[in-house]
Amino acid sequence: MLVRSLLPSRLPQPTVRCIHFTAKLLPGELAVEARTLDATDAADDRAMLHAVASVWEFPDYFSHNWDAADECLRDLDAWLPAKGYTMFVSAAARLWAEAPLTARRLVESWLLCAEDWLERGVPFHLVFRLDALRASGSAPA
Repeated sequence: MLVRSLLPSRLPQPTVRCIHFTAKLLPGELAVEARTLDATDAADDRAMLHAVASVWEFPDYFSHNWDAADECLRDLDAWLPAKGYTMFVSAAARLWAEAPLTARRLVESWLLCAEDWLERGVPFHLVFRLDALRASGSAPA
C-alpha cells in the first residue's frame, strides 16, 4: 500500500526517489521542517515560483526564476536550519491537470536540489497531496 510506505518512519533518505504522491500523510507527522504550498493558483511558472518563495521564506534577493529557486532551495539551512525539509503540495491533482509543465519543472528543481541535500545527508522530500480537490468538492468522486 502506497500510503503505508510513506509513514514518517519509512520515508527514505533523500535520493532521486524523494517525490511522493499520497492522500494520507500530513505535515505534522514528520520530524523535519514541513511546509504546505497551496497550488490552487500556481497555474504557471511565475505563480509557482512566487508560491515556493513565500512558503520557504526566500530572501529578498530571490530573483523569481528557476535557477534562483534552485539556489535558494539548496541554501534553506542558511535561514531555516532543520534536520530535513518536506514540502507538501495541496491541490496537486489540479496542478498536474491544469499546469503539467509547471508541475514538471517543480519536480525537476526538487530533484536537482535533493541530490545536493543527499550529499549532506539531509532528508528533502516533495509530497503531492492528491486528495486536495476531492476535499474541496471540485473533482468528481
